[in-house]
Amino acid sequence: MPRVPSAEDYKNSSGGEGFGLLATDDYILEVDRHEEHNAPLNQYNKDPEKKTIWFFVHPVGFADDPEAELVDDEGNPVNPDKGLIFFYDPDRLGLVPQIAKSRKFLAATLNVPIEDEITFDGYEDLYGKQFIGTVITAKDKNGNPQNRIAEVRPLKKRTRTRPAAVSKPTIEAKAEEVFGDMVASTSEDSGEY
Repeated sequence: MPRVPSAEDYKNSSGGEGFGLLATDDYILEVDRHEEHNAPLNQYNKDPEKKTIWFFVHPVGFADDPEAELVDDEGNPVNPDKGLIFFYDPDRLGLVPQIAKSRKFLAATLNVPIEDEITFDGYEDLYGKQFIGTVITAKDKNGNPQNRIAEVRPLKKRTRTRPAAVSKPTIEAKAEEVFGDMVASTSEDSGEY
């Protein structure tokens, strides 16, 4: 049965009393769970059956220093229950004209190339997966500050296979090819060039 969080739930998960706001930075985030919701009807969505997925994630560490203690934007330790929501749209997974944010999320959590086909059995496959998220602070419609995930990328870089470099012959090798044994017998110290 779908559950729609209350205003208090939002307040508690995004920076309410005792939770603080994360400073704008790159964080290692871990997927906890997901919920399916009806997408709000507006000028971009006329379909009352359209669904969106909310992925609830929590910060694990700073991307550049995973061992450092997590602190909020005021320097206080982050509440261990601090969470963020990634809004995933299953209908927006394309590559053109720009790569969809939801596609980036899937590729980052599953650590697969973004341009390849992405396959998984269900959203539960993403639970416990980690990725790097750029967290920003923005104002909600009431003017209250809240954290948002602005960008995502894989936690670990995939090893890339590069084409073998074509070895260019060195000057010495070219000189030896042209002059043969004379290269070894001549040096700058002897004064003979």
